[in-house]
Amino acid sequence: MQPLPLLSSPSPTPPPPLPSGRPLSVCIFSKAYSAHRGGRFLWPFMLVARQLAAIGHRVTVITTRHPDGAKRPIARIEQEPGISIHYLGAGRPEKTDRAYWRESAKTFDRLHLEQPFDIVMGRGRSSSGFLQYSRHAGTIPLISHEGTYPAWLHPYKITRRRGIAGIFRHLARPIHAWLDARANRRHTACLTGSALVIANGAALADSIAETYWWRPPPARAIPYGFMADDFLSIAAKPRFPARVQELTDSGRRFVLYVGRVTRTKGALDLLHALHAAGQEDVSLLVVGPMKKKNRKRLIQLALSLGLARRLVLAGAVEHAFLPALLTRAEALLFPSLHPESLPKAVMEAMAAGLPVAGYRIPALAGMIDHGSEGFLAPPGDSAALGALLGRLLREPALAARMGHAARRRIDRDGHPGRVDRLWQEALESVLPPVASRERTGSIVEPRAALAVAS
Repeated sequence: MQPLPLLSSPSPTPPPPLPSGRPLSVCIFSKAYSAHRGGRFLWPFMLVARQLAAIGHRVTVITTRHPDGAKRPIARIEQEPGISIHYLGAGRPEKTDRAYWRESAKTFDRLHLEQPFDIVMGRGRSSSGFLQYSRHAGTIPLISHEGTYPAWLHPYKITRRRGIAGIFRHLARPIHAWLDARANRRHTACLTGSALVIANGAALADSIAETYWWRPPPARAIPYGFMADDFLSIAAKPRFPARVQELTDSGRRFVLYVGRVTRTKGALDLLHALHAAGQEDVSLLVVGPMKKKNRKRLIQLALSLGLARRLVLAGAVEHAFLPALLTRAEALLFPSLHPESLPKAVMEAMAAGLPVAGYRIPALAGMIDHGSEGFLAPPGDSAALGALLGRLLREPALAARMGHAARRRIDRDGHPGRVDRLWQEALESVLPPVASRERTGSIVEPRAALAVAS
């Protein structure tokens, strides 16, 4: 499967008016992955860059060395409408290390003299070089963009303890947060030194205050722009493995899982839930890459539960072929216990009008109201999850009603026009008042929000 952005591009809806009266110049610090070719970042940063460019802003990306296999590091620049991408010559591909931080700060300072930036953005610790080495740190507001739920916090959210154990657990949480921050000092400095943290999910935005309780930066959630009709209308003739093709052509009923097939993603709970659902005419189609050992475990468990004939392992499937599977399935089964933030497989299933059955982890609780767009079971309780899945399969009217609600929610929350407005409001919120900008002749005066990083 070719690594493609799993979210559709924003629809060409009219951009919102720019309250500042002119475009802003935004610099994004990021890293380029090995699958990054021809200026197409793996999501999310190219999606964010394109989102801002679509609104009318000028975007510059300063990223790591180009991962094209060149033996000698060569700085290079690529362009696309509204976006300039600078691959640095120093450092290594995919690595935000000291060489990248020094070179990225030097490049930023040079570009800032040529055309001043109004706002700096970064994800994770990619903006650490700006904070540590740039002459302009503390004078230009920094926005951190986060897409990963804190791994240390997730177990606290999905398990409950009562009595003395619950009291100790409650007391341990802020200590755990502080220790995790100490162990990841550069990431901590980037987030606590930000004028604003943008999270791609509501649960992740809420987690920022708990993670940095001693100095919490402002945080808000902005999802990725997503047009369901664009995603579902991808023109591609599906090509599936023989068993998958036979399943889709036969008219047999099936539920679907899409994603990496690992223990934390609920690989084994998929089969336990299907077994507990009690619908013997329903198969399980598993779509996603898996290691040989996980494939072997799934097959062995399916044999022990008597589900071998109902389990279909598709492996990795091209993204363009997913709509053909989503529109045939009866539900998305998503028993993940992974610290998700905004699972794209769930978004795409909801766009296809599928009800979702999953565990009540923070990410899903922020996307699905139990009993409205799907069902959420207690984390790790595959029997309860199976019972809820069985209800969806036994009551087609209920499943259809939830599927329609899921589609409405995606259309509302992910509409690019709404996302454009949220981004514009976020950018404007970190800038000083217009009067101050006019006095200084710049959009940002010397004492901007990043003073907190000093």
